[in-house]
Amino acid sequence: MKLRYQDRLLSIKTPSKELHYNLDEGMLHYIFVLSSHAFTTRGFDGVVEQGKNLVAIDPDQKLDVSSLPKFSFFSEAKNTVGFLVGRAGGSGGSSQTIFLINTSDGTIAKFYLSNMHNPVWLTNTNPPAFVETKTGFYLGPRVLSLGYAARISKVLTFQNGKFQQDEKLEKRLYQERFDNIRVTADDLQEWKKDSLNDIDRDSAVRLLDYVYYGIKSGNPKVVDRLLLQLSQTLNQEIRGSFLFNE
Repeated sequence: MKLRYQDRLLSIKTPSKELHYNLDEGMLHYIFVLSSHAFTTRGFDGVVEQGKNLVAIDPDQKLDVSSLPKFSFFSEAKNTVGFLVGRAGGSGGSSQTIFLINTSDGTIAKFYLSNMHNPVWLTNTNPPAFVETKTGFYLGPRVLSLGYAARISKVLTFQNGKFQQDEKLEKRLYQERFDNIRVTADDLQEWKKDSLNDIDRDSAVRLLDYVYYGIKSGNPKVVDRLLLQLSQTLNQEIRGSFLFNE
């Protein structure tokens, strides 16, 4: 396998496949070697720093596959190598593309992260299912960001040579998350308040979790019953949000 970066084009070549990845003009970019698919990203302003299971490399560096760390992913055999290619813009937004490559047969699994969100894996299969998350759901002005938290947006499994949405597994996870939300008497009192500014932040997260996972798991009537117990202003705020209308 060969990795090459030249003229803003990253090329990965295996015995059975070639993959070319074009990095956009005007974007800060960086490349890491993975020592496990269970890596952790952290950083600042959209730029990932070296961390757990991540080792930075020079984009022009020639790599010998025999010297790369190998780990289990496609099967129990430790024959997978991986790379993270990141891009960050001037606004602080970023994206990361992950390449996992089977050195035995050249199979390449590719998936994406947004804004350095760490991948979430279901570890009972090889390869494991990948859970995408979003953190953009909240109520009120951006500076307040009530209820801001990571929530499952999609579940992907590796099928026919690529990660694809698995709606059956996705629905099961939505239902599990919904069943595990515990609404307390204190929450119900919080949610009767007229001003979003007065709601406890942890309680706001539970409220949006309940609405989001209730709708996603196919329980809109249960969500409706809860919303009728809220203050009128909060009820209207939620029903008018993109969260409720997804």
